[in-house]
Amino acid sequence: MERRSPPQAYVVAIGKAAFYRQLQMPQPLAYDYAQDVMTMNAAAVDARKGLKAFLEKRAPKWCGR
Repeated sequence: MERRSPPQAYVVAIGKAAFYRQLQMPQPLAYDYAQDVMTMNAAAVDARKGLKAFLEKRAPKWCGR
């Protein structure tokens, strides 16, 4: 089995915080909030680096942003 790069801490932290925050929201508001967080996460420098590394079939070099 091929090893994958460990998840980037910055992205994981954003996801966990969003998950727990949306638990306190009514469902329609939680969906809107999650969409905003996913959009912000996708625009992060590390998201672009991760996607580029995936397409180039190499390990990503995370920068924490």
